[in-house]
Amino acid sequence: MDHAVVVRGHLTGRHIELEEPAGNLQGEVEVIVRVVAKAQPPRPDILDVLNSLKGGTRTKDEIDQQLAAERAEWDERGGRLPRRLLLHLSA
Repeated sequence: MDHAVVVRGHLTGRHIELEEPAGNLQGEVEVIVRVVAKAQPPRPDILDVLNSLKGGTRTKDEIDQQLAAERAEWDERGGRLPRRLLLHLSA
């Protein structure tokens, strides 16, 4: 009965050093060597990243006032972009 396991390791010349045991296998084996990319460190969870950020210094009321002013300016221009943004976008 054929039984196979996949075990990562390092190849140096004719020597293979396994990173972990190959289970209970003993005796003659067949080895297939395949180069693998180095494992990338796991990406942090987005919620952990967000929780690690420092809080802002503005209050909710200050943010709401800024948004109201931006919306009023937008309405006054009939939906056109503010000149400061147009200049920034054309640079």
